[in-house]
Amino acid sequence: MQAKKKDFTQMENPADILQDEISTEPDRPEVMTTGKRNVVRHKAPEQKRSERMGLLVTPATARDIKLIASLKETSVNAIANKLLENYIKSYSKKNPDTLESARKLFK
Repeated sequence: MQAKKKDFTQMENPADILQDEISTEPDRPEVMTTGKRNVVRHKAPEQKRSERMGLLVTPATARDIKLIASLKETSVNAIANKLLENYIKSYSKKNPDTLESARKLFK
């Protein structure tokens, strides 16, 4: 006796269902539970996607930044984003035309 083949042609792809749910869900602030209180982070409206970056740091730096993040009840990522944003603002003030020219060149 030969086994009957299953027919999946009428079945909707689960990934498509999940994607539809994600795209129709309203934007809500991210809530991070840290034990004592909830921290609400709002996404910047102009930034729709994020990108990954890899950083190589010394073990002491990694340990200390994790401790600082824990003490401030935030994430290492949030601290890194703030530091990088401040650096870019400072660079832009010192070299106002350079960054804008590079943006146009590499558009």
